[in-house]
Amino acid sequence: MEVLDVVDGQQCLTRFEILLAALREVARSLGQTHIADLLAPLLLNAEGPQMQDPRTERYKLHPTAYDRTLFRDLIDLNLDGLRASTALAALVVAAIQRSFFERIPAPP
Repeated sequence: MEVLDVVDGQQCLTRFEILLAALREVARSLGQTHIADLLAPLLLNAEGPQMQDPRTERYKLHPTAYDRTLFRDLIDLNLDGLRASTALAALVVAAIQRSFFERIPAPP
């Protein structure tokens, strides 16, 4: 049996942040920079003197360590950057492996 730790609401918030990042990239690709600029503050905190580590504190959401690199890539990178992302590549490989092994019949 697979066991998952779920923080109430975090999965919904994560999906929503990824949706906002995707909308921002669509706006950018359509030349709608004003819309992309409106979405950016919903994804990232404004840098200021209150931040001790702006590199990590800039994100509005902090997923688990397992998902953090992929999540940050989804927030920070454009489509070309995502295609080159090692975190995304690792996720795709894991999904392919899982799909492959699910198709192998169990031994008798």
